[in-house]
Amino acid sequence: MSKSRCRVCGSAAQFIGTKNGAAKSFDISYCSNCGFTQVDNPREDFADIYNEEYYRGQGTDEKVHYVYELEHPEKTIRFYELSGIIDAVQYLKPGGGGKWLDYGCGNGALVRECRRRGIDAIGYERGWITRLAESKGIPVVESFQQFAPASFDVITATGVLEHVVNPIETLLEIRRLLKPGGLFFYETGNAAPQRGKILKWEYLRPDIHISLYEPRTLEYALERTGFESRFAGFIPGFVNIIRFMVLKNLGFINRSIFEKLLPWFFISRLVNRIYHVTDHPVAYAKKG
Repeated sequence: MSKSRCRVCGSAAQFIGTKNGAAKSFDISYCSNCGFTQVDNPREDFADIYNEEYYRGQGTDEKVHYVYELEHPEKTIRFYELSGIIDAVQYLKPGGGGKWLDYGCGNGALVRECRRRGIDAIGYERGWITRLAESKGIPVVESFQQFAPASFDVITATGVLEHVVNPIETLLEIRRLLKPGGLFFYETGNAAPQRGKILKWEYLRPDIHISLYEPRTLEYALERTGFESRFAGFIPGFVNIIRFMVLKNLGFINRSIFEKLLPWFFISRLVNRIYHVTDHPVAYAKKG
């Protein structure tokens, strides 16, 4: 069986099988040294992948409804995730602290919610969706090179790291933009519970989800790129973050009376016990 190089630690990664995507069959490898799972032959036609159809839920991820969510913010379940992220950040960095960049902001919904709450936030994204965000008055830039080093107190990346080809390069970019002591808060799937069966994991959508992490993968990658990683556990905000994840995977788009009656305080903890959502470390930019 052939081996490729792990894109996180550089060790030999073992080929574990193939998985079909929308465009072709993809080779999947696993690094036993750091726990990273990667698509060895990812697509590079990013403009074709992340086009208008993708953001309308008609592309490689039918559970994405970014256009609808942006046009109907008062209706959709995305509100739970946005609220949860802000609550988690304000717990980890009391006061929410200064300037906030949402890296890979998609439709800019988190930026809009932050600004509605008085937080100085801006988004970074590329492609078709940026024009829609800008049309709604959401500040989104398509190049982070305009920012000086140490420009931000908080950087978030919601559902971003699984899409990037080179995680180390991405984390170095984020570290450059963070002030010393600044918070990096992100969401990405936890591959550890799927070890040995990852090819069957629905989250592995090889057209778009090309980098999958265990907590130890991210601990290593963060420390390597100038962060101090900490395991925060089930902090405030995760009830709503997991609530959104559950409802999205059940096919919900809008909030409803039915789901509002469910005991999410308990459901979220049960889901976390099974899928270990909160096991990934959070990160602070090292000082000095």
